[in-house]
Amino acid sequence: MIFVETCAHRWRKKKRSYIRPVKLLNTKLLTTRNRNYLQIVLLFLVFFNSCKKDFKSNTIPEQKATFPTTEKDIQNVKIVTAISGLLKEVYKNKLAFYEVNAAIYSGYYEDERVHLKDLLFPEASELYQQQSFRKYGATVGEFKKSFFKELASDKYPALNFLSKYNVQNQSDMTTASPVDTAAEIFANSSGVSIYFPYSENFQVPLTTQYFSNINTDPWGYLATVIPADREANAAPGEQPMKNRRFVNGDYEWYIDYTPVTVDDNYAENNITHIVGFGASPTIINSDPPVIQNTNRVYTGWVRVINKQYDNFISFNSENGGAGEFKVCRISGYLQQANQQVTNFAGDIASVSIKRRDVRKGIWKRIYASWDPDWKNDNLEQILAVYEEDREDTKVFTGSLKTTVKIDNVNVEGNIGYNITVKSQDNIVRQLKYTRSSYFSDAKNSQGWGFELTDKSGGGKRFDTEFLSTGSWPAYDGNYSSGADWNFTFPYKTF
Repeated sequence: MIFVETCAHRWRKKKRSYIRPVKLLNTKLLTTRNRNYLQIVLLFLVFFNSCKKDFKSNTIPEQKATFPTTEKDIQNVKIVTAISGLLKEVYKNKLAFYEVNAAIYSGYYEDERVHLKDLLFPEASELYQQQSFRKYGATVGEFKKSFFKELASDKYPALNFLSKYNVQNQSDMTTASPVDTAAEIFANSSGVSIYFPYSENFQVPLTTQYFSNINTDPWGYLATVIPADREANAAPGEQPMKNRRFVNGDYEWYIDYTPVTVDDNYAENNITHIVGFGASPTIINSDPPVIQNTNRVYTGWVRVINKQYDNFISFNSENGGAGEFKVCRISGYLQQANQQVTNFAGDIASVSIKRRDVRKGIWKRIYASWDPDWKNDNLEQILAVYEEDREDTKVFTGSLKTTVKIDNVNVEGNIGYNITVKSQDNIVRQLKYTRSSYFSDAKNSQGWGFELTDKSGGGKRFDTEFLSTGSWPAYDGNYSSGADWNFTFPYKTF
């Protein structure tokens, strides 16, 4: 027999995990009058070879990746790998899955994350007390119940250390020994977390009503779950798909897994949970006290575009997920002229930009004080921006003209600066501004207009803060120019 697997059948193979061969011809019956049938067969074979590329899975060759080398990181990766496998089973409980997403959507933590310790010990979690979580109506404790039930199956030896905790009677892990590094993975701010990149794309279907009214669908929505076992922009994963099969005269549901490559493109279109480390409470940049007769300069709205500064996946949260930017000020005002500036001046604004926002070029309102009072005789300052990482360093270096001290006398002079920061990326911005040019020109167009328009999604706005008429201009380019850090730079006189 000659069999040909058509494109349609390959699609069914991908979706249903079976192939129905098509019998085209019995070779024993080939005669002269059937030679034209053989030509048809050959044409089908050519079609088959061409369509294979169209319907293959989205797996791609191994991407450039860095794997852990330290003993601590290697052990941590073993743990998150085990948890990833465990979550595939936990998420079959649709209410447990919804509870996780509700915790992430609450926004309690920056960058679409939730700590595993919150989910395992909701009784002691501040997140669970927030109205931003409660409004979703999640069934509290469903995740905890399903997690420890699956853990009891003894299929996860890397998580055996959890058996020491009496989870029925203990609401947290604070009784663990200070040297119990395994417990620290769950207890501290760098502990195990679940990261849901592009979560906003799925916030409409993931509703209380949906999960409360599933009748024929046994699992609800499914997530692709992978461990943060590397630093890379892609990693292998398995996409769960709901299928039915005929057993004992009736259909039964089952989950089938298809190998996929998980990256930004995949996560933007498919619910993806990455089990890794670290989650920080949502950043709130506070203003210093207001003093009369001051000129306060702000970082207003910002946008990062054209470049993801962190890897998509990382076993260290500081090197993966959203970009963690620091907006700083370099000033030599009233410093000793014979010395060098080695630290930033005043408060440092922290800005977290989600991968979705970078991808779509979405503006984010920051309004953090950059200089609480730009003095008249502070002639020049530097706007310094970098993306913070765990490893490697970069150096801000240069000189400023300002008022400095020479023998305790205030004079106009120059002073150098040399400031080292933790970053794997090039310095984002090191922009020098003179006081006179800034205040005379701050309300004028900087060459990029006044409308703050997102690259995609249709959002646009004007920054009118502190103004009765007009709006603040965009600084430092837009997405069409290739600039990757855009911002507004307003001020207010008190």
